Amino acid sequence: MRGELWQECRKRGCETEPVCAVCEYCARHCECGPAPTEEERAAWAREKEAKAAASAAARAQLVTAAAQPDFDPLTVPLQYMTSMGIWRELESDRVGKVLDLVLEREVWLAKRLKRAPLTTRLEVAQKLVAGSQLKYGDDWYEEIKLR
Repeated sequence: MRGELWQECRKRGCETEPVCAVCEYCARHCECGPAPTEEERAAWAREKEAKAAASAAARAQLVTAAAQPDFDPLTVPLQYMTSMGIWRELESDRVGKVLDLVLEREVWLAKRLKRAPLTTRLEVAQKLVAGSQLKYGDDWYEEIKLR
């Protein structure tokens, strides 16, 4: 059994808890193999911490670069939300188009929010680097954020 979920077994009539996180069968019906050892769990935790540290370092570097006067807003790595609510990478050739869509919305949105509108791609990119999620369309899922 690999991992544990506290729910009933998928096998009809079994109703045993906990179940395997992979196949959702109890230990009696699971065929995924033995549970991960403490060493494997520790290695996974170290790997997760290393990824988080690398991500934080990359974000800090991007924040520093965004403060420079020669910063190119088209180099910002962005993600967009799909209609299924899943975040996907935005292709680099579409970044400019999406930033322009945000600027088009800013004309009327800033008045409603009673704030100064963003007027350039650079301002939009700096707001994204600061941690904001910005809408580029009217549908609930049309948002972008920093990767």
